[in-house]
Amino acid sequence: MQDIDFLPAEYRNRQSTQRRRSRRFVVAGFVPLVLLGIGVAQWRADRHIRAQLEAIQPECRAFDMQAMQLADLRDELKQADARAELLTYLEHPWPKTRLLSAILEPLPETVMFRSVRIARERPFGRRQIRSESEAEIDATQLPPATRDLKLLREECDRATVTMTLTGTTEDGIALHRYLDELTDQPLFDKVELKSLESDRANEEVMFRFEARLTVRPGFGQPHGPTAPSEHLASADTEVLAEETLQP
Repeated sequence: MQDIDFLPAEYRNRQSTQRRRSRRFVVAGFVPLVLLGIGVAQWRADRHIRAQLEAIQPECRAFDMQAMQLADLRDELKQADARAELLTYLEHPWPKTRLLSAILEPLPETVMFRSVRIARERPFGRRQIRSESEAEIDATQLPPATRDLKLLREECDRATVTMTLTGTTEDGIALHRYLDELTDQPLFDKVELKSLESDRANEEVMFRFEARLTVRPGFGQPHGPTAPSEHLASADTEVLAEETLQP
């Protein structure tokens, strides 16, 4: 059996149009609700985050204060290390009394000195000359203690302290033994017999000699000792300024 539709087509088109309009109204009303819900959720999340930020503000301020204190302590420690290194380096010249004691203690009776000369020898060659602008830049960038230590190192580290011994002896074997004993002392890096000449006087054979001793670098210098020891420390804890080696 075939169904017969007695409704006109215009009626059906009008009904379809009304359905589409209803759907549009529903969608148009639902979208603002969704946007409102999203806005409320964002407002709540923002409020929660702000509350958390306010809660951790005291801890953040305390952390910033601790960070500033740590930076200040690091700066003070750096300056203290620079001053300590400078003070250590200022003690590097061995006292003349210590050097004289080192060569006189093992001295045999058959060996006599005519002269003992202590000198600071610098290597030959032109010294690098810096412009005044470079020197001013270094002066402004380096802390005072570090700048002074740098200048002292440029002046002293390339120099070598030597002792020149001249004298006479009637026993050449005793002289060689004496120089061997000086070689074993940790205060000297090198001991050399530069000359040994015989001199006959009153039917006795005497020897004129010249020896050169290279003194070991002091504390804070390259290849110098890193800590005091019984062999290198001076017997006296207080040494007058005029007793130290001068450049």
